[in-house]
Amino acid sequence: MPTPAEGGAVQLPWDTGGTDEAPAVHAVVFAHRVDGLAPGAYLLPRNATVQSALQAALPHLSWRPVPGSPPDVPLLELALNPALAGTLRTLSCHQAIAADAVFVVALLGECGPSLAGSPWLYRERLREAGLIGQVLYLEAEAAGLRGTGIGCFFDDPVRELLGLGAPGTEPWQVLYHFSVGLPVPDARIASTPPYPEPRP
Repeated sequence: MPTPAEGGAVQLPWDTGGTDEAPAVHAVVFAHRVDGLAPGAYLLPRNATVQSALQAALPHLSWRPVPGSPPDVPLLELALNPALAGTLRTLSCHQAIAADAVFVVALLGECGPSLAGSPWLYRERLREAGLIGQVLYLEAEAAGLRGTGIGCFFDDPVRELLGLGAPGTEPWQVLYHFSVGLPVPDARIASTPPYPEPRP
């Protein structure tokens, strides 16, 4: 996940949005089978200023820094829960990929009343979430895993799981889910090389 590089500069692909706005979409990581992480919920804030605002919205969570996290990946423990996989399956429209994954990411964006004067920024939040999803696809593949977006999820129950207030009462909204895990090849799906030989 991106954080500004040293000196405040942002690097590719995070500077492709055409805006100077600080990152406004943050990752809630639901870890199921990650070496070194107990099953539970973690937060990866993508800018330094958002942690205090989220902590104020979610004061009941633990907010402990995860030991050994790299300085540019300030992972925070929110809550441990060994039964989280089944819950995530239910919240992701009962899809098995949310329970069988290594981890699931819920992308949390600053929306709601904070966008009242700039409603077009909601579209920017979705673009930012999409960019994070594309990077997760590539990083999962590079790690020998696979990723897939989960477009169907119950956003209000996810907010309830985290302890966020009712929609419209505070600025945080769940924008997207993404699952990372081991691939299960499906022989029914035809696959071709990315650049097949041109036909004569």
